[in-house]
Amino acid sequence: DVSYSMMALLGSNRMVEAEWIVKFWQRILPVLRQRAKDAGLPGIACPAPMSPWGESVAKSREQLLEERHFITANIALHVWQLYQYSGRMNVLKDYWDCLAEPVAFLLGACVEEFPDHAEIIRSSGPNGKERVDGKVVYHPNPIRTLLATIEAVRAIHEAARLLGKTPDPRWKRLLPKLERGINANRF
Repeated sequence: DVSYSMMALLGSNRMVEAEWIVKFWQRILPVLRQRAKDAGLPGIACPAPMSPWGESVAKSREQLLEERHFITANIALHVWQLYQYSGRMNVLKDYWDCLAEPVAFLLGACVEEFPDHAEIIRSSGPNGKERVDGKVVYHPNPIRTLLATIEAVRAIHEAARLLGKTPDPRWKRLLPKLERGINANRF
């Protein structure tokens, strides 16, 4: 729910307080990085729920892949939104890892690529993990995670362009495929 707070702070021109949210992500990045590494996954994955230190109950690879991945995408989006509202280029430089590492996880562990489109493999939350007749069901390509991932990938590419960096070329190739993956949800 910190995304609502982030938008309220940005909308009320409270840049210092909004940056505290991004600093929190940066502070717990080592814990999130180790967690993903221990599960054999790239980048960082944000648990939900988690402690103020970035710890969670999910320990196994399977548990990590069952979390709400739109929250991981929000880490990158918070950095991007802080830059957009503040106009401070140093936000992109100082918090580059908070942009790149969530995208590395999302595109490296959570996306399935098809010849003509790409989809989120699974993620809990709205249109993700739900209960149907008392059983847990994972719907493919949950829209909330898909849209947040698309925006995070757009953000990393624009930030990279502004900073003169080169993100993983696979990410650029996946972006239009993810956008076409939205159509898979219409049926």
